[in-house]
Amino acid sequence: MGVFLRFFSVFNFYVVANLLFSSCALSDEIESEYLMEYSTVYNVDESYLNKSELKLKLEFDWELESGKLFFSNTFSFDLGGNLERGNPYENEPSAAGHRIALFGSDNVLFDLREFYYQTELFGHELTVGKQQIAWGQADGVAVLDLVNPIRYREFVLEDLEDARIPLWSVRYDLYFDDFSAQLIWIPDQSYSEFANNDSEFVLTSSRLMPQYPSPYPAEYIIEPVDKPNSVIKDSDYGFEISKQISGLDINVNYLNHYYDRPAFLRFINLESDIPKVTVHETFKKTKTYGFGLNRGYSDYVIRAEVAYSTNRYYIDYDARDFDGVQISPELNYVIGVDYYGFESSMVSFQFYQSRILDYKPTLSVVENDEIITFLYRLSTWNDNLDIEAQWFYDVHDHDGLVRFSGDYRISDNYSLSIYLNNFYGDYIGVFGQYDDRDQIGLNFKWYF
Repeated sequence: MGVFLRFFSVFNFYVVANLLFSSCALSDEIESEYLMEYSTVYNVDESYLNKSELKLKLEFDWELESGKLFFSNTFSFDLGGNLERGNPYENEPSAAGHRIALFGSDNVLFDLREFYYQTELFGHELTVGKQQIAWGQADGVAVLDLVNPIRYREFVLEDLEDARIPLWSVRYDLYFDDFSAQLIWIPDQSYSEFANNDSEFVLTSSRLMPQYPSPYPAEYIIEPVDKPNSVIKDSDYGFEISKQISGLDINVNYLNHYYDRPAFLRFINLESDIPKVTVHETFKKTKTYGFGLNRGYSDYVIRAEVAYSTNRYYIDYDARDFDGVQISPELNYVIGVDYYGFESSMVSFQFYQSRILDYKPTLSVVENDEIITFLYRLSTWNDNLDIEAQWFYDVHDHDGLVRFSGDYRISDNYSLSIYLNNFYGDYIGVFGQYDDRDQIGLNFKWYF
């Protein structure tokens, strides 16, 4: 209870300080928004409280004569759930994106979400600072949306805007008469973060994490994560060019980047009596070329995204392989159809495929991984109630995720949501690994 009170004391001081700061800027305009959000989730398979978390979010948008300053952060307080047992930032391979523990307790965390300055430069828009850069429009699968890493503390259940890890970066948006372009430079070496080994959504599938069963005793050596550390040499950069031709929206993308998920190199030493297996976790560079198409036809929207990555590192379970990985180009694409012909509702269907172009049967993943998604969204009661049903299905492993949610806006300041998440399938699958993680949740939001 003492930590709880200190937490609110700090928050109250913070709010007051920002209000005073806002009132001092008489010649400039500051818009601020505060959100208190409480979420609780119950694991119906194992009958325990999975999540009980209070979040306090602050955003302010300061309009200056020379541009705009935007600031967003989050205080989160763990009230006793099992979502992030142990050290909640154990697997955060980045200092720049690191959440900060307050009061010497891992239960209270501060997360600087976004902090950037936006101004006009040579008639175009320059944004410098910690920010999110979203490419593509695919829902639930990532094809072009590769710029920002993801925090997978709740696997894929968290809202994407909250799960994305903002990066310290420079974005230059250029607008011309018949097309637009976006140039990005990212010196921030932050990468995707996965749940720690004691958490609810720790990765266990052998498709994603290396598992080396051995018929004889072996000594396993797990080396510390090797991550890039040069601001200039190891920075990411890329561009997006967008144009509309006869109602068809076209975008072309290029990203030179470190892949946000680590490669697991494995080395076997047979010189001693007991074999030694060394696992080296590192991040590898790749180049991604892609494009997207979007076109509306009557009540339909047809969209597609394609991405080709030059180098991907896959776990190879062939003991004869020198380093336990297979380097291969990868082709990803998604085709989606959205239908808006029903009153106050939308239906969406997507087909996603990932193809390994230099495949071996001993790899941890399949040659052609295919996922089908379905989404139904209904707005009713004067748009105060949103009902949503979503389904993810992995064609090869026959596992998936079914989600239902209802979001009711009580007033302009309050909303209440209830949702159900049902995983199913074999433990080897990306979704099936959480077959015993079915849950029911409640979320309350207060804007002030």
